[in-house]
Amino acid sequence: MNPRPCVFDHLRGDEQAIAAPGLLVCHRCSSQIRAAVDYLGRIYDGLQDVDELTPGGHPDGAGSNTVPGPRSPAVDALLVHSDPRSFADVGDHPAALATIAGWARFIREERAHDLAPAQLRATVPAGRISMERELATIRFHWDWLMSLPIVLRLEAEVNELITGLELVRRLNPPPIRIGKCPVVTAIEPLPDGGELPLLCGTSLRVRPDDVEVRCRSCHTVWPRARWHELGDPWADYPHLSAELGVTLGTLKRWASTDGWRSKRSATSGTGVRRLFLRADALASYERYRGPLLGQAG
Repeated sequence: MNPRPCVFDHLRGDEQAIAAPGLLVCHRCSSQIRAAVDYLGRIYDGLQDVDELTPGGHPDGAGSNTVPGPRSPAVDALLVHSDPRSFADVGDHPAALATIAGWARFIREERAHDLAPAQLRATVPAGRISMERELATIRFHWDWLMSLPIVLRLEAEVNELITGLELVRRLNPPPIRIGKCPVVTAIEPLPDGGELPLLCGTSLRVRPDDVEVRCRSCHTVWPRARWHELGDPWADYPHLSAELGVTLGTLKRWASTDGWRSKRSATSGTGVRRLFLRADALASYERYRGPLLGQAG
């Protein structure tokens, strides 16, 4: 019997991807889904970090040091994801542990040969549910899952859970504006015979793992080592974290140890934020980490 074509709509070069006999997905698709399942387990492990469960916390930082107000000091979204009894959505995404536990329960019930479904459920105490155990069940029955049409649903739900966890764990932080492109793009003649240089002025935004930023207007490339030349000489912790690629907890330690100069700036709300001299932050970076990426050593 000829193997059936892969249920995923993709080609390898000019050839249709082919599934192995008895399966509905090709080897490459199976490996990609398996990698997503493994990645889901890794990012879920971060929920066990106490700092992840507190506002302002970070697995590499010191968490929140302020006294909590009348609201719960926990990050409710992360608690929903880690509760096997919760099927409430977190924003537009389902609860992680409850969803994966549902898949594992479905597998155990469908593959049970000697126990009735109700009796089988009774042998799995709710208190023992964990992401590690439920994912182990899914991995153990992997080939069986790959033979079912619902593999498409599994792939979609795993990716949706990954997106939701990355969002609430701030693994994909939004880009931060580090300044405006200062490149001179034109010279305007003045009536008195002088010249007025016109700057590009395009807003440049970066993420913490970026090593360079390209201006979308004049296409000038700015390596991380030159970001300190852009924008205001003062910046807050999130800005410096993105600019230097250093966690917030490390920046706070450097600021305290090296005595960074700081000032307070009013925000658009009712509070204030603390700003630091970028030159001080850069000096600390070079002291502890060496030259910035892209600088000659």
